[in-house]
Amino acid sequence: MFMKKNYIILSCLLALLVIVFISGCVKKPTVVTSECDTISDSSAKIECLVQLGISKQDISICNQIQGERKYGCYYGIGVKSGNPSICDKIPDVAYKNPCYKEIAEATLNPSLCAKVENVPYQERDVCYGNIAANKKDVSICDKIESPDLNILCRAAIKKDISMCSGIQNADLKTLCQDVDKQ
Repeated sequence: MFMKKNYIILSCLLALLVIVFISGCVKKPTVVTSECDTISDSSAKIECLVQLGISKQDISICNQIQGERKYGCYYGIGVKSGNPSICDKIPDVAYKNPCYKEIAEATLNPSLCAKVENVPYQERDVCYGNIAANKKDVSICDKIESPDLNILCRAAIKKDISMCSGIQNADLKTLCQDVDKQ
């Protein structure tokens, strides 16, 4: 009886060892957390994560990305959602400015233009000018710092090319002289 009991225990232990050994040899399937996990090319994977983050409007997906493409992901979510607080997360003005500007122009909210840095291309002024033109509100032109863009803004809304003579920049002056045709 004692031997039979030891034989059963030994057999069970042996079976258990075989199961543990086999389970250690069998490759466990990898868990796919997103459709991008299966992509081996790093550039393609990053682009997939950006597009996935934007489509799902999920910042946690953007946070998996390093560098400049992360900012593009934030930008896309901010613009798609119309949420300017997402633009706040972007340290690079190359992405931050257009993020605020696009939301401001889409919502016709000139107060968001104030968050746009006016460098290097007077982007804040352009933001105010586009909203002023769309709302046909000359008072918004008052916020434009550039004298030439300020005059252009007013002339465009009033459809008054006589105002264009005060513009110094030749390209803007030419543009202004066509405002009555628009």
